[in-house]
Amino acid sequence: MSDDLIKDEIFDWEEIDSSEPAETLEENLSVEELNIENPSLIRMDMNLIEYPLFSKNNHRKVNQSIKYFFNNDKNVYIMVKPISGDYIPGDFEERVFIALLKIMKKRGFQQTFYVSATEILDEFGLTNKAYYKRIKQSITRLAETSYVFKNTLYFSKIKKNIEDIVNTNIMTIRTITLSNNQKLRRELYNDNRIKEIYEITISKYFYDNIIRKGYLVYDSNTLLGIENSTTRTIYMLINKLRFQNLYLKIPSVYLIKRIPLKFNKTTISRTVKTLERCCKELLEKELITKYNILRNRKWEESEIEFFFDESHNTIKQKNFYMDKNEFTNVITNFDSSLLISHTEEESVSPLIEVKKEIENNNPTEEMVSKILNKMPIKALELKTLPKAIKDSIKTYGFEHVELVAEYMKLHKVSNIRSYFVQALEKGWADDYVAKQKELKNKIKTVNYQQTLVLEEVNQEVEEKNKIKEKYFSLTNEEKSMIEKLAYKDYIEQCGSEGIIQKKAFNLGKEGIIVEFLIKSKYLENNKKVEEKIEIIEKIDYLANEERNFETFSGFKFRIFELLEGKIIVTSLKRILDFLNLEHEFHSTVENYILELKYVENSKSKIIIREK
Repeated sequence: MSDDLIKDEIFDWEEIDSSEPAETLEENLSVEELNIENPSLIRMDMNLIEYPLFSKNNHRKVNQSIKYFFNNDKNVYIMVKPISGDYIPGDFEERVFIALLKIMKKRGFQQTFYVSATEILDEFGLTNKAYYKRIKQSITRLAETSYVFKNTLYFSKIKKNIEDIVNTNIMTIRTITLSNNQKLRRELYNDNRIKEIYEITISKYFYDNIIRKGYLVYDSNTLLGIENSTTRTIYMLINKLRFQNLYLKIPSVYLIKRIPLKFNKTTISRTVKTLERCCKELLEKELITKYNILRNRKWEESEIEFFFDESHNTIKQKNFYMDKNEFTNVITNFDSSLLISHTEEESVSPLIEVKKEIENNNPTEEMVSKILNKMPIKALELKTLPKAIKDSIKTYGFEHVELVAEYMKLHKVSNIRSYFVQALEKGWADDYVAKQKELKNKIKTVNYQQTLVLEEVNQEVEEKNKIKEKYFSLTNEEKSMIEKLAYKDYIEQCGSEGIIQKKAFNLGKEGIIVEFLIKSKYLENNKKVEEKIEIIEKIDYLANEERNFETFSGFKFRIFELLEGKIIVTSLKRILDFLNLEHEFHSTVENYILELKYVENSKSKIIIREK
């Protein structure tokens, strides 16, 4: 994300405080597991990264809701509402949810899975059973807290925010006492020490984002190892914002609003100090290489610079592809018939959908052949290379692998298979791949723009043909009148009237008339010219009456009397002014008609009242 975009977004926040009876704050703002190579990698839903769904306030109140506004019109917001008698989720709930995402992965990314408090405690690296009660309380709070999204909830299925109001929770739970359910004990927990387990179901929107493309990959051990919740949020945010860039500059106010922390112009210097402490923690944990606090003129205009090195990108990319590969393997081997019998079918249907998508995108012989032909010619002799290419396509995608093959050919690689595998794993060709993808996107954009231009041209041609048809269907009298109006408009554009202009008009008459009709929307405003002939008749009548008026002002008054029921008064005054400026009293009836029609349709856009 560019610095300009970040700066623009700051001013979309508004902070508002109010209280209600149930207070609402408003702020502008040992089961068998899969053999997974790196179980600590988790998929964090994009909404959980972007928005303050877990409060950083250590002084939350019972029954206190928070409403975050993201624009001044207050039609883009998130509201977090606790169940009666409870608090909204905070730091501990966020840590519990991170642990649950890690366990969900171990269970094969199933939307519904089972977990004990002991397992969650293990993920925290704790053994004190005193935490059991707190963990149960946190799970219940996560399930019972209601989130209301308006124009904010990102949903991967439609690849954008849902514009409607969505009222949802993060997950639902079912607390199961194993002593009362021997069947579940046999199927799930063959451990007599465990008396209670939880059936966790991640809610639809969050789950779909996690198994599709609405997530970012993080190491859960890294996240849980960050004790300060504000530091954790900053780490997740800057890793999203920087993408693959090694430098990121963010206005302090942006971070303050996004976390969010209390924002007050008189205390902002202390808030920036809080951000600085977080930056120091990130530096100590080697999650950034350097940072700078830039005060600028005022603290509210201060910015923070973050610096990274290539090792951060290598880790980030490695984690992403490792997670993708693990997910693909899990889903490819996913067999819904082996699921626990009581699991509801709808809870596994998203996995079945994703499995079909993966199967439809399996590497084909044609893909392999195309990539081989992009590589140095000796690649065709290597018998083990096609399988390596197939595996790489599953992990990195066809386009990425194809560009790596191109890179290898440009650099005349000798040890082809070894270089190919390492180039993918270590990102040797990443710069080339990024530049080529950017170039392809630009070409796509140009092609798209050319397509739009062609469509516009075709639409113009089609519109002109329709206008021609309408024009030629009119009576000779109507066509004659339009021709005179078009000629007048043409002369005004030329700036003078002479023999050359008249000849030019006659040579391009048809085109000029069509352009005039499109510009003035004459036919659109006059679907039936006959409907307005009464006005012409009125002018005709006035022409016969004009000799009865001694002054032109008297004549204008008579026009007002006769036409006030047909034309809006302000428009009528403009017509009279126009007539007074442009014509003498003894102008011909034909010119009166032309002027009135011209002003009505082209300049003043007169609105004729319906009878």
